[in-house]
Amino acid sequence: MRHALLPLTVLALLAVAPRTAAQEAPAEKLLLERSYYLYFSGSRIGWQKSWRYEASHDGKPAIREKDQLYARISRDFDGLVIEIKSDGETLETPQGRPIRKHEVSVNGPQTTTRTATFGTDSVTVTETIDAGQPRIYSIDTKGRNVAGSNWAWQELKRNDRLKKGETISYDKLSLENHSLEKDTWTVSGSVTRKLNPGPAGKDGAKPAAKTVEGIEIISVSGGSVSRVVADNDGMPLVATLQGGFTLEVTDAIAKDFKAEPVSIQSAMEAKPAVKDQFKLKRMDVTIAFEHDDGDGVEQLADSNEYHDVLKYADEKGSGYGLRLKAQKLPADFQAPALPLADVPEDVRRYMKPTSICQSDDADLMKEAARLTKGVTDSRKAAEAICAWVYRYLGKESGATGGASARQAYDEKKGDCTEHSALFVAVARAAGLPARNIGGIVYLASGDSAFFGYHAWSEVWLGRWVPVDATVNEVGTSARYILFTVDEPGDTHGSGRISRCIGQKIKPQVDAYELTTGASWKRKGARELKFTQE
Repeated sequence: MRHALLPLTVLALLAVAPRTAAQEAPAEKLLLERSYYLYFSGSRIGWQKSWRYEASHDGKPAIREKDQLYARISRDFDGLVIEIKSDGETLETPQGRPIRKHEVSVNGPQTTTRTATFGTDSVTVTETIDAGQPRIYSIDTKGRNVAGSNWAWQELKRNDRLKKGETISYDKLSLENHSLEKDTWTVSGSVTRKLNPGPAGKDGAKPAAKTVEGIEIISVSGGSVSRVVADNDGMPLVATLQGGFTLEVTDAIAKDFKAEPVSIQSAMEAKPAVKDQFKLKRMDVTIAFEHDDGDGVEQLADSNEYHDVLKYADEKGSGYGLRLKAQKLPADFQAPALPLADVPEDVRRYMKPTSICQSDDADLMKEAARLTKGVTDSRKAAEAICAWVYRYLGKESGATGGASARQAYDEKKGDCTEHSALFVAVARAAGLPARNIGGIVYLASGDSAFFGYHAWSEVWLGRWVPVDATVNEVGTSARYILFTVDEPGDTHGSGRISRCIGQKIKPQVDAYELTTGASWKRKGARELKFTQE
């Protein structure tokens, strides 16, 4: 799913924003240059290069930062090797106020270009995937302290506040999420950190580990926590991100750089294997997890239509208990007529095309018209589209880690991310509000079962109804843990998957009940009292 790559995307946005044509910035003075290696769980998987220039904009002094990033990682569940390349550029005032950001990232054959222009009361973000139609998003910035990390660093340094316990907040732009996110810094003070020694030489011996000393900043933004040890210029020496990713300064990037083998844990073994998983009425799950929420970091999961959630902590450990709930549609469910007459204002936004879900694409619009011809019941329309996506897409990964609906349509294959994107695009083309969802799902096959990071959809049929086109299901059984709505402008829960990857969670089934009345409870299961009991 798309958010399985979230830590890499976050890293790219930490330091990227692609290069524009060379003639735009002639004879700029180079102020500093840095090189970094990117690690995942101790394995070197990529690199980043950064430059800072003294520049000008509209005849006024400015600072231009450029970055290049490369990462290579494999997915353990399907063997897909993902290469991410990114070029970026940020133009800002000498005080750290952003003027323009530009970013080009390449994920397999798919290229995404994003440009943000900062005005007095708004930011305009333009996003294009491959040769598709540019999508324009406007973000209201009235009353917001829009800035970048350079602004925060300068404010602390100028006022002699780079001391333990000092805090500062600002609103930074997330190009990927098309939104402003509050970033709160807390200074830890001067620290010394040991760097990864890197791979062994030809003689098999590993080089001696180096250390760096700088000011550590704990940053809370987008529901996640990162730790950055910065030098006197505010440039990172070591950056530790959620999900097991770290960025470490180095003297130079090896010319013969090769990424070390590593896999992201995308599936966690589960017991028991429920043979009638699509009849699950209720499932109780516990996730052993160090409580890292609060102070701007969201709880790992919320109580909602998918599950009731509570936190536990005792001498045996801490974590979350979840009671997963079925959302099957009853036979007498009254869906609104198609075309929809009354759609709430907060739902209308999910009828518009996006870069990922190109519902205004001519071919996808034809498919939508064909599938819903003569259909006046919105539920039947959603079921027809879901069934078509299920049949149309081969159940194997495409060429990217998260293809757009159009690319999935062309490749005629994909994993859960592509199934969700294609369903959402065709549903919107048919006049049905729909959106992409990210989280975890329980799946069983034969005597085996697992929890896996997953993408699915929701369609609005008078209320939001879950849709999983990967298994051709409209209205779902009690198998899903919701983390985030994966749509432009939606940021709630966006850091949850990376936090789970970083802690290598192992969800455990404690009990379940089927619609047939059959039930099971694990011996020794933790006793948790949910609100409805």
